[in-house]
Amino acid sequence: MSESRNRLTAILPATGRILLIPVMLWASAGIIHGMARMPLDLQARDMWYCLLGFSVGLVLFALCSPLIRVYVIGHELSHYLVAKLFKRRTRNFRVGKTSGSVDVHRPNVWIVLAPYMVPIYTVIWLLIMAVVSIGDRPEWLAPVTVAGVGLTYAFHVVLTVIMLIQGQTDLKFYGPAFSICLIILVNSACVYGALAVLSGNLNSCMSLLGTTYVDQWQWLKGMIEGF
Repeated sequence: MSESRNRLTAILPATGRILLIPVMLWASAGIIHGMARMPLDLQARDMWYCLLGFSVGLVLFALCSPLIRVYVIGHELSHYLVAKLFKRRTRNFRVGKTSGSVDVHRPNVWIVLAPYMVPIYTVIWLLIMAVVSIGDRPEWLAPVTVAGVGLTYAFHVVLTVIMLIQGQTDLKFYGPAFSICLIILVNSACVYGALAVLSGNLNSCMSLLGTTYVDQWQWLKGMIEGF
């Protein structure tokens, strides 16, 4: 994706980005802590199918074939679709074997970092399965759906990590530290939400997250008072 860096950073000044970093780290820590305390139902069949799909995906994409060309298509498509959600003009959508680009007029932070936060192939998979589920729903539909979610999300995780390690110009627009913190926050929130739904205890999981933040605040408060 291409656009003037100065114009982008003017929208979110450096001072604001720096101040948001500890806030995002705080929020991410709470979500991750909440996952560790989540009352997961180990008898939930859908959760096991999802974990199976995710495990297979990790092996397939990390050790066998990362499918870079497929990732590039999804990467640029994420920029494009999120830009359209924000009603931005786009042009010159290009995809190559190892890289691509799309020109976006007046991009914001969500457009710039969309490929790292939006598991585009998981979204596409869910849309496909939503169409398939219209009418009669065979027994195999639910396990195949959640297994596909795990598989496609593994693709998102593995390729995002690979691309970030290689270095991405998208992160330079708002600074690597701010960008990575936001990416971690959004992805951890997505995982927490998915686990909460699969656990069958959505309300209790949301309440647990609030309790986790309260406990986290009490711990931090105690640390500050200790000094």
